[in-house]
Amino acid sequence: RKKSKGAEAVIPVKWVVSCGSADDGSSGALGIYVDNKFAFAGNEEGAVIKTNHQGKILAKFQLPSGVKAIVGDGEFLYAGTNEGSLFDLTNGVPREMCKIEDFTEFLWIDVYDGMVGCADDSGNLALINGEGEIVWQKSDSEWGSGWCVRMDASGIYHGHNTGVHKYDYKGKQLWFNDTVNGVMFGVHTDKHLFVTGYGSGEGSCQIDKKSGKTVRTFAASGSSC
Repeated sequence: RKKSKGAEAVIPVKWVVSCGSADDGSSGALGIYVDNKFAFAGNEEGAVIKTNHQGKILAKFQLPSGVKAIVGDGEFLYAGTNEGSLFDLTNGVPREMCKIEDFTEFLWIDVYDGMVGCADDSGNLALINGEGEIVWQKSDSEWGSGWCVRMDASGIYHGHNTGVHKYDYKGKQLWFNDTVNGVMFGVHTDKHLFVTGYGSGEGSCQIDKKSGKTVRTFAASGSSC
């Protein structure tokens, strides 16, 4: 429903589920993933819950440390922890696929054609295959928080504190775009990547995925979604 003209629109809340592992649900939840059947959320205590779209809890998982990153691909479900471990939750029992050296808190993961792209809060990016083997890994302390990882047939996009890099699946850098620093979120279409920064002056931009050139910029900025 909407308020009167000039007022902010109000989005109705359909249901609320506590994601806290404590009795009062106090543990913060940052990891969220939703597909056409289910919703998943992970918290800083390592608890992951699975609900349907009506808010009914269907399953709970417990991982050894906090979860900020969850992603699915068809029947497959993955979660990254604050201790640098990638878990496969597909079969209902958490299975550690790998622990990535030098990784700290997973911030974002994406998956494409059986490959998993992972970024943390310490300037690390890694590509993992379906067997849990590290295909390649890159690191730069200036990158800092990697709140954007997106993948398609042509490569992997990594948004971080200094901008956005694109790599092919062999790890070769294809381009770098620094229009937006402090990238906090990114979403892509067939031809474009849209990223937003966290500061009031950072704004957002639309990037051509093939060339890496900025198509246009926007004044709006935001946070991780």
